[in-house]
Amino acid sequence: MPRFLKYYLWSFLIMTILTYSLGWIDIISNELLTGNIFKDILNSFPYYIEWILPYWWLIMLVGALILTIIGLIVRRGLLFLRKR
Repeated sequence: MPRFLKYYLWSFLIMTILTYSLGWIDIISNELLTGNIFKDILNSFPYYIEWILPYWWLIMLVGALILTIIGLIVRRGLLFLRKR
């Protein structure tokens, strides 16, 4: 697997976790919780797919690209410092 793709997939995973947690903040602020933790977790997935992803998909893709570029720059810098 190319290094860029590996970094991009990890960055996309980070962005997905970040937007999912921000979705929970939105659920809490809109008072959509029922008090049953299992029911709330199960209801958070459709909320994430129906409300968060349609509005944040482009931010997730661009954010993952930016994180990938930063990760590759940091890796190249560390390799440069290691050779010295």
